Amino acid sequence: MIALRQKYLRGYFEIRCKCNNGGEFWSAFWIQADHPYDHDISNGGIGGAELDIFESSSSDNKFDFQKNYVTQTIHCNGVDDDRENIDSCMLGKFKVNDIYNEYNTYGLEWTEDEYIFYINGIETARSSFGNGVSEVEESVIVSLEIPNEITHDKDFSSQFVVDYVKIWQKD
Repeated sequence: MIALRQKYLRGYFEIRCKCNNGGEFWSAFWIQADHPYDHDISNGGIGGAELDIFESSSSDNKFDFQKNYVTQTIHCNGVDDDRENIDSCMLGKFKVNDIYNEYNTYGLEWTEDEYIFYINGIETARSSFGNGVSEVEESVIVSLEIPNEITHDKDFSSQFVVDYVKIWQKD
């Protein structure tokens, strides 16, 4: 996992990458506040959220329906009275051309009013899920997430190839 030290409030965030191709690890590009899962601090996302610009399963995922797909999701807490469970809104599951061998771009425009998600320059979703968009600075993260159970030998290797991460700040 790589997280930038600088935090951001609004802007456009984009990655160009080839997703992880094995081991049931999953590739992700996301933005997260310090306390998106704390009911009182998150306050339905305006006090901080987790914005999954994209997550993808590896190519050797046992479920074929998950291969070459990415999901885009918003997570926070405090949308409802349920203090224990995270409030989530999956904005979509999208088929993308050969995510393991070809570069694709995934982006998020974060405005004062909404989040706008993109894949390869095409808008895929808009949302202000919860009580509205985050009003706090958040961290940008690129990660190769570890599966719950590791079933391969110790010499196994896999990679998540990142060509670039670009961030544009709005005035």
